[in-house]
Amino acid sequence: MSWLLVGLALLALGISSRTVGKPVTWLGPESNPKFFGLWVAPFLAPLAAGYCAIRYSRWASLVGAAASATLAIVAAIDFNSTPGVAIGEFVLAGAGILISIAALAGRHSVNSVSWIDG
Repeated sequence: MSWLLVGLALLALGISSRTVGKPVTWLGPESNPKFFGLWVAPFLAPLAAGYCAIRYSRWASLVGAAASATLAIVAAIDFNSTPGVAIGEFVLAGAGILISIAALAGRHSVNSVSWIDG
């Protein structure tokens, strides 16, 4: 669920950057938009992390960390053209790292009733 919110926040950043007239690199200006595959590229990382969180929880923290690194790279690319939006993307990358750390906490379960059997 949290990666879905990261993806939606990334969508909101992209739309608002175009609205103010300083579009992010992966969208391009409204008069000359980028290739559609480039539009989808930043959303693949949160989508993959969310899928792993639901389906393969063992790998959720590693895929989430890779997704956060990908968002940080996208933010670094956008920093020259749209620094305000890039800061928002960096914040989302930081939120992704925190989500990955939280996913580490759920990897191991504690068997609290094992002392009764012994």
